[in-house]
Amino acid sequence: MPAKPKSIFTHLLFTFAVTALAVGLLVGAAHRLGRSQHWHGFIERQMEQYLTYIVRDLEEVHALDQKGFARSLGWEIGFVGADGSWQGNAPPLRRHLLAPGKDLAPGRVKFVWQGPQSYLLYQSTKGLYYFRGARPETESWRQGAIFAVLALVPVVLLLAYLRLKRLWSPLSKLDQGMEEIQQGNLTHRIPPQGPKELVKLAETYNQMSGRIGQMLRDKEQLLSDVSHELRSPLTRMQVVLALMEEGNAKHDLQEEVACMAGLVTGILEAQRMQAKALHPVSIDLAELAPTRLLKQGLAPSQLEAAGDCRLWTDAPALELLLDNLLSNAVKYSPGKQNQVRLRVQGSDSQVLLEVVDFGMGIAPDDLPRIFEPFYRADQARCHAQPGYGLGLHLVKRICQALGGSVTLSSQLGLGTQVQVLLPKLGVSPQKA
Repeated sequence: MPAKPKSIFTHLLFTFAVTALAVGLLVGAAHRLGRSQHWHGFIERQMEQYLTYIVRDLEEVHALDQKGFARSLGWEIGFVGADGSWQGNAPPLRRHLLAPGKDLAPGRVKFVWQGPQSYLLYQSTKGLYYFRGARPETESWRQGAIFAVLALVPVVLLLAYLRLKRLWSPLSKLDQGMEEIQQGNLTHRIPPQGPKELVKLAETYNQMSGRIGQMLRDKEQLLSDVSHELRSPLTRMQVVLALMEEGNAKHDLQEEVACMAGLVTGILEAQRMQAKALHPVSIDLAELAPTRLLKQGLAPSQLEAAGDCRLWTDAPALELLLDNLLSNAVKYSPGKQNQVRLRVQGSDSQVLLEVVDFGMGIAPDDLPRIFEPFYRADQARCHAQPGYGLGLHLVKRICQALGGSVTLSSQLGLGTQVQVLLPKLGVSPQKA
């Protein structure tokens, strides 16, 4: 099974984390390199020359002026003579840190550390000098600045995370918009915000959604207008056919006209469901079901009813729902119509309606599109069956209008099962 792809936000967050880690490693490497022995040797050679001049000038200055001279250089300087005496403006250095300096040749330097502070030891012919390059107040400020910078690191990371999240927000809303289109909600709009590229993308999406919605509305309006115009001619044709003499021609024409009349009725009913022009009444589905079974040539014994199946819903819509489900079951179960089963079962808040047949079944590739208008599964196999592929689409429209849902499962060659769940108060009197 292929791994689930990561979101763009996850990729951005991962890139940010890797970049921060890489920068940290580079800074650490640079710091480590700066403190390497090679660089220390280079710095020591430079400092030896510099301190040689300072010590020479310092030893030429009168003792009373040595501290002032040291302050003028910006150094804190201590001196340990051969007898162990100390003088200067630097605090005394611990003896174990002074020990390496006794082994130095005159004119050589060595770095030592006391806590976070570094010192330079310099051996002269008169004794050992040690230099501290920053004043105590300066060092305290530097340490405070380091802690402040370290404390700012999580703040910077948090701000970067929030920034990434804000940049991701328009993409997340665009993803939600696509989900809305997939669910058939073409009125959903995405607020244009974020960088100009995402603003342009949101505006393009809104225009596309609006145009698709308008195209579908125009198509549905055309179907509705044509259906209304066809009703009168079809009614007249049915009257003329009724007056014709009996014969095969009359029978064939009546079937074709009845099929066209059913198509027109289905289109107009779908428009009514979309407009939710409903007129709810109290209906007992267990009492309604036997009459719909008889209409399709089935027996009332093929009904299984349990529980309280009373609904507050639109009667014509519920009848059309049952008729479409049962007619489909009969149509695609040649020779097995007596095996069709209708089950209704009531609970506290909803009623289950289930139609099961053991006919042709539906191929897996056709199942995702089975509720689309005018779609017929396996056109070659279904060509001999009358109809226009509007029945299940109308079933879904009715379920949505009545506040319910419909699911379909099928196996090719084994049959089909359709389940409809309808709330008992799916259509309230206020919606009528």
